[in-house]
Amino acid sequence: MPGLIALNTGTCSGEGVCVPANVHDTTVCQMPPCPPANTACKILPLAKMVSTCYWPQTPTTHLNPATAIKTIKVNGQIPLADGDILTLHKSPCTNKVVNLWYTGDPPACTKPIIADCICSLLTIEDNFGKGHPRVVKSTATTVYFEKRRVACIGDPLGPPCTAVIATGSPNVTVGK
Repeated sequence: MPGLIALNTGTCSGEGVCVPANVHDTTVCQMPPCPPANTACKILPLAKMVSTCYWPQTPTTHLNPATAIKTIKVNGQIPLADGDILTLHKSPCTNKVVNLWYTGDPPACTKPIIADCICSLLTIEDNFGKGHPRVVKSTATTVYFEKRRVACIGDPLGPPCTAVIATGSPNVTVGK
């Protein structure tokens, strides 16, 4: 089945669902609000975090343009190919982290202070807020550009990313 070619000017589908009211973790007494300063807060895998966190549609731009296809253009744009490393996928969504603080007489660690922490700080693969990697995984088996399989709309960008290529060429297809 043919597919529309993926381009570096396209976007990914995004992934997950933003649930800002979700309580991600309750940490021990007197910890700073969010990781990495809050070393007690659980950092979870992206596969688990997509149920309460969202990574939006993001341009399919090369992280290092030097690795892009150089000899072929599609609609005047650079096509994506298997193994292309794209810019990091970062989440603007937040989850709650409840930190307990000393209060009362005698002091007890019972006063909750709730912080909004960006999901990219709470996800293992997002490297403390930088975002997780997106690597093109072409599903084409017969079309190669510069000895690499060409990517099409619908091809995955991971793991760990669960997004797929959402947009690309409006009119150039290749057989898969």
